[in-house]
Amino acid sequence: MELENKKLTIAELAQIIDVSKPTVYSRAKALGVSLDGIYSDDEIKLLRQSRRKVKCKVDDCKVKQEKYLHFTSEKGNNGLEAEQKSEINYLKNQIKIKDKQIAASNKLADQAQKLQANLQRQLDSQKQELLTLKVKDHQGFWARIFEKQK
Repeated sequence: MELENKKLTIAELAQIIDVSKPTVYSRAKALGVSLDGIYSDDEIKLLRQSRRKVKCKVDDCKVKQEKYLHFTSEKGNNGLEAEQKSEINYLKNQIKIKDKQIAASNKLADQAQKLQANLQRQLDSQKQELLTLKVKDHQGFWARIFEKQK
């Protein structure tokens, strides 16, 4: 690029790398690029990259190296297999526990539905009795007397 010898403002740099000014500041801080106005092509390429991508690549490599060093130096291949087997057993036990919890919650939900259905039936019968009482109140004197004789 021809930008190496030209002094750039933050706004111009943001326009070149197609991000906002606050993003330029945060990326420069994270990557250790000084914002003095003169930038090399490598610095501009770094600032164009997403900060997250750079961090993830570095962090993933560190984690992989640490795991590899941890398992190879302390445990060897047998230790790695043993740890994986113990982790598998732990996860299987967790699945069993979760299955029991799901079964218990399904049982409680079923009981709640049965109780609600029973309550609805009781409400319907109470409502029906109330309606019959109201109808009887509207009957005349003679109708009530002759109905009781039946």
